[in-house]
Amino acid sequence: MIGPIITTRKSLLLLLVLVPTAVASLRQTKNVAGGSISSAPSDECESIGTASQNTASVLLNFVGDGGLEDSDYRDLEAAFQVSLANVVEDSCFDLENVMIDTSTETFDDSRRMLLLGDGKNNYQRNLSGSAFTFSFYFNVVYQCYSCGGLYLGNDGSRRALLDDGTDRLLNFHSELPTRNEFNEAFNNTLSNDPSFSNIQLKIQGVKVTSELEERQCHSQKRSFDTDLIIIFDGDIEECNDDVLSVIEDAVRKAYNTMNLPNPYSCDTEFRKIQHVNCIDRSPMDDGKFILSFSLEYECRGCWQGSESPVLFGTYTEDSADVGRSDLYVDFRELGPKEPECSCDKEAKFERAPTVEEVTKALQRTLDIRSDEGKIPRIGVVVVGEEQEEKEYCCSNDYKACKQGAW
Repeated sequence: MIGPIITTRKSLLLLLVLVPTAVASLRQTKNVAGGSISSAPSDECESIGTASQNTASVLLNFVGDGGLEDSDYRDLEAAFQVSLANVVEDSCFDLENVMIDTSTETFDDSRRMLLLGDGKNNYQRNLSGSAFTFSFYFNVVYQCYSCGGLYLGNDGSRRALLDDGTDRLLNFHSELPTRNEFNEAFNNTLSNDPSFSNIQLKIQGVKVTSELEERQCHSQKRSFDTDLIIIFDGDIEECNDDVLSVIEDAVRKAYNTMNLPNPYSCDTEFRKIQHVNCIDRSPMDDGKFILSFSLEYECRGCWQGSESPVLFGTYTEDSADVGRSDLYVDFRELGPKEPECSCDKEAKFERAPTVEEVTKALQRTLDIRSDEGKIPRIGVVVVGEEQEEKEYCCSNDYKACKQGAW
């Protein structure tokens, strides 16, 4: 199956603010399900330096059905605490607060389940269809001595500690977990701890952990309009107004969810699509059809270059930038609002999502909406951005596009 083509004329990015949420203190918790987190500094800790209270914003991506209730939110917070306690061997680390940041949630959609059927009568969960993933922001308040974050990101972090500090400081920091170690502990908690049996059927595990950091960004946001063209593989006669509305939302979602903080890339101009409107539809040969869209998006500073702003990024000159291979993003219709001017601490490349990355996300989003019974099964062929000169940047079939084949 081949998928849609997307074309844009100008670009827009909207940044939404992550508002910290107060949580009940866990400072006095000594032992949690086999793990322990200290609450009283020892002489060894004080000899390292002065304790500092830190707040981490952590984005966890889960696989499951996404249909959570209030009690499930509390269970996830407790599971986070238990899992961190099981992998932190640092006696100088004090976990104080953990809470899902509900200020980043849109509750009209955040508790929806992945359903199979017509959306009204047939409410059957579909966990065997297209992989459904969703993300929550956690606010984590903790106290530590001379630590630079909640996780050790990779082996490079450990080597840096050896170069920059004493052996004692290296040992102290190396007792903090890597993200992978935390993910493994979290998944073990969800699978094996009977205390969390209520959410084991709803959440299969955590896929990606991102610890955020604020980035310098332009103080102003501006709005831009652009035209987007998408070629679909399917029956245009099935694209009534209800189906078009779902497709419009899917286009917006596919781009924005790929531009959420992630360990691969960081868009330092923080683009975000705000509105998508289908303005034209036309059939093609061989069972394909074209939809034209008008888009509005916001960005920070994207107008400062010598060229007109564009919505899609391009691969960097780094040969390691081959594009994101995973789709561990949020596929809920609305999903989380991201913090303002924030990226994953480990983001390797500075660029917006590429047209190829968004095309893959759009196809997955449409597959999920089809599993939910909201639209017929349709494929995405190519996605491209329309420039001022009316040239198109296409995915999947770039050479054919340049030759005017479509």
